[in-house]
Amino acid sequence: MINPDLDDPPAADLGALRDAWADRWEDALACWSPFTRLHRPTWCLTPEDEAREGLTESFAMIRLAEKSVVISLRQVAEKGLERFATEVLAHEIGHH
Repeated sequence: MINPDLDDPPAADLGALRDAWADRWEDALACWSPFTRLHRPTWCLTPEDEAREGLTESFAMIRLAEKSVVISLRQVAEKGLERFATEVLAHEIGHH
């Protein structure tokens, strides 16, 4: 777990986290229906990414108009949620 009192996690750590979470995307979709059609998530690694994507009040959201999920992996790491990829992704998919 990354200590939220320290600087942002190293980009290499977030790259590995992105890969691990991307591997869980199909599992999260399967929690709902094989017919659910959403774009692969947009992964935010920096505060600048979050601002660009409009992720301001949470670390995860779904854009219904675009049928896409946006996740701040920086905040996931800060909150110690790294091991909950399927749960977080499935939650956002559930808003669909």
